[in-house]
Amino acid sequence: MQHPPARSEAGAGALHGQEQICRKVSPSGITQRVRSHGSVNMLSLAALIAVALLALVLLTGMEGLFNPLPQDLIDSRARAYGIRTFERLTAADSVLRLTSADIEEHGAAASTSVPSALDAFGHVTLLYSGDTSVVIKGNQQSRISIDAATMSRLAEGQTALIVQTGDAAARLTLVRATRATGPGRPALLFAELDTAFLWPAVDASNSEETYCIVDARNHPLFCDAGQAASLVAPNSESSTSTPEQAIRQSRTGNDQLIGKSRLSIAEQFGVPDWIVLASQPRSTAVAATHRAALIYMAAGMLVVIVSLALAMVLTRRRTGSGTEKIDRSQARLATPPTKHTSSDATRGLDSVQAHDNPDDSERLSIAMRVLANIDRAILSGATFERIVDSFVDSVRGALPAEVIAVALLDHDRPTRTRLIITGPDIEREECSIESALDLNSIAHLSVTPDGEWLNCMPDNALLAPLCTLGMRHCLLIPVFKDGQPAAALILSTKDAPSVSENDHQLARDFADRLGVAYTSAARGQELQFHSLYDSTTELPNRKYFEHRLEEEISMARRESRQVALLIVDLDDFKQVNDNFGHDGGDILLEQVSVRLKDCLRTEDLVARFGSDEFAVLLPTISQGSDSTKVAEKLLEKLSESYIMGGREHHLSATIGIAVFPEDGKTQNALLRSADFAMHTAKKGGGARYAVYEPRASAKEQDQAALASDLRRALVKSELTLFFQPQIDLRSNKIVGAEALIRWNHPTRGLVMPMAFIGIAEQSNLIEQVGEFVRRDASEQFRAWESQGVAPMRISVNVSSREFQRSDFLEMVEKTLETSGLRPFSLELEITESLLVDKAGRVLSILEALSSRGVRIAIDDFGTGYSSMAYLKKLPFDVLKIDRSFVKDIGTQDGSDSIVHAIVGMAHGLGKEIVAEGVETEEQRAFLVKSGCEIGQGYLWSPAIPAD
Repeated sequence: MQHPPARSEAGAGALHGQEQICRKVSPSGITQRVRSHGSVNMLSLAALIAVALLALVLLTGMEGLFNPLPQDLIDSRARAYGIRTFERLTAADSVLRLTSADIEEHGAAASTSVPSALDAFGHVTLLYSGDTSVVIKGNQQSRISIDAATMSRLAEGQTALIVQTGDAAARLTLVRATRATGPGRPALLFAELDTAFLWPAVDASNSEETYCIVDARNHPLFCDAGQAASLVAPNSESSTSTPEQAIRQSRTGNDQLIGKSRLSIAEQFGVPDWIVLASQPRSTAVAATHRAALIYMAAGMLVVIVSLALAMVLTRRRTGSGTEKIDRSQARLATPPTKHTSSDATRGLDSVQAHDNPDDSERLSIAMRVLANIDRAILSGATFERIVDSFVDSVRGALPAEVIAVALLDHDRPTRTRLIITGPDIEREECSIESALDLNSIAHLSVTPDGEWLNCMPDNALLAPLCTLGMRHCLLIPVFKDGQPAAALILSTKDAPSVSENDHQLARDFADRLGVAYTSAARGQELQFHSLYDSTTELPNRKYFEHRLEEEISMARRESRQVALLIVDLDDFKQVNDNFGHDGGDILLEQVSVRLKDCLRTEDLVARFGSDEFAVLLPTISQGSDSTKVAEKLLEKLSESYIMGGREHHLSATIGIAVFPEDGKTQNALLRSADFAMHTAKKGGGARYAVYEPRASAKEQDQAALASDLRRALVKSELTLFFQPQIDLRSNKIVGAEALIRWNHPTRGLVMPMAFIGIAEQSNLIEQVGEFVRRDASEQFRAWESQGVAPMRISVNVSSREFQRSDFLEMVEKTLETSGLRPFSLELEITESLLVDKAGRVLSILEALSSRGVRIAIDDFGTGYSSMAYLKKLPFDVLKIDRSFVKDIGTQDGSDSIVHAIVGMAHGLGKEIVAEGVETEEQRAFLVKSGCEIGQGYLWSPAIPAD
């Protein structure tokens, strides 16, 4: 056996030393690699087990959280169905009151002539004393027995509801006492409700959802079409079955989820309260919430899995980095250097050990958890303050700093800075500092997005608290919100002002993520604010107020206490807009809102309802007279002078008061009562308050209800336009169309403008109505143009209130600009009476409109007695002959001569003639012979929808 050649002592020693290092390092490297991979695999297995357990816990927890939601939802649907039913009962009552008033004023014949006004009823009968009866609508009703309590109620002028149940469908009849003109003796007005009108139709798309209404004795009054007729069988006296049990028994194989709500009608109609039942198969009801629970759980699992995966990837990468360095050390040691000493080998080992720092992995894991926590908080919609608190509590150990702090501006006091301090060895501290993040500091931070090292000086307000903890150097990194510094992340050290590049980048990541959280939270708060608050006054809006009012009524009902509602309307607010413009009006509204809040208690609520209308809720009053004291205080405060444009301006207000439960037991009823009281005070001259009087006349109540409904109609898009064509009498072609407004009322059906335009003018809503008509008419005309079917022009009526606005010309210009309508395609119709009342101002506005190219038509000509000398000065294009003259063509009252005279005068002035109300061929022939160019009326078409 051959031995290797002998070596020199020095060489042998060197090699021996090298072999020793290889033996120490090589096994260590292999062992570390195996351990590292084993640790990662064990971590992966542990993570998967943890995720599986977390999924089980999340699913159980989420289902527990979501399970109550289906019951709450079905209860709310039952409550909503009951509210809709009550509204229809109330609407039918209003119609019956009006019918009773007409009978008392004009006799039974007045009501029989317009049966379409009684669409809510199937049969209406007027029964005189002595059993003489008059059928107003439908057939003669069978006799209905009336007990003493009902007769007493009728004698007090109230409406009574009589419910007849049996084997057939329940019959519901409203009864009122009246005194008919003519016979001059007492009578009872019986009106049997039409079931198609009374019971609101449900969503046809949800065939599994059913509704029933039963009376206090569990007798069924109604079950919707989706429910079997035998769903709730009438209970016998001996039966103990409840409606809920009957529903479950009738739907074999379906576990029913049943919602229940009480419909309070005793006070208004004199019958015990009804019960509204809504049912739905439990499997259908919980399906959505079960899916939501699964989705929520899956989202939570995904966040956890992603976080663990990132942590494992980074751990593998760090472990691999250490192993690669050991391998490189082995490679260097395996190759003999030219000059190599044991000290060189020792330095190489020290270097490897220095890079293999287990603290780095732990800090990285903490950092990943911190970032994941911020992301989860952003997704959950948490406020920025809560996110910062969570960040401060979890960031300890993630960054190599003795103290970590977050400085953020105080929302309520921008000059104050909130400083939150934490660290690996100190407990959380918090302090408020005046003028720490001033404008100069914020401007400086904005140009140093990566941060800046500052010496900790006691005279620096922001850093002084850190100096007291022994810190010498601070790294300030700005947190940006919408591109502007809004907070700062501060790392403080006692030693040299430096951190590694990786740690600096991690701190920058923390600051960026906090900035995203800040911006997201601010967006959420802004969206919530705009949905629930008025942007001008920053008061709650109608939506928020109505929700709160409903809650307070529910609590007051349980606690048997009173709640007061005040509707505050500013008098002559239009003059403010005319004199100071809309910006000045907004300034005054802000001052009004401040005064209203100053007069109220902390628990009271004030909201802005409309342009110049506010609502006040007094949730805790000991007696109804307390509300009048508050009203007096508000009137006094609001009547004090306002400073507008450097001078004083005086304003008054009118207040209507309604108190729960005396004046209304539901949110809508209470609002109607307060609104009615406010309009009653307005009729008395304004600058006063009025308490709701339930014995007010039926017509006044109906008008007040319409005014209240009209406000909601503008918001809920219930208004629509019909169009009546204008015909060239010579060619018989359509040359124009007049836009006429209609109201699709949810309970009254199609309401004609004659019924609500006057109310709109009295309640300051006419301007919003007019703006709607101009906008929609212009957009419809443009749509016809795009289809190639547009006539020459579209005509729109303008009320005198609109025409007197200082910004009327700007509003017309805005309509033209927004819709793209050419000026000569728009024709504005004004009444002749407006020319008489406001001659000078009208002339200047008409000249401005005419110079712009807008056509002007004088409507109802011949009824306003305008001066002919003045008429020839007006820049108008069309005279419209009033229908009162057209309908009498061919009679002996002189209408023929009047029409001839109007046509001749118009032609003499070079104007076009349009005749309204043409209904017969005889009228059309006469107008053609007289030289009239255009006709409009039922002879060709009534007003019809655009399609």
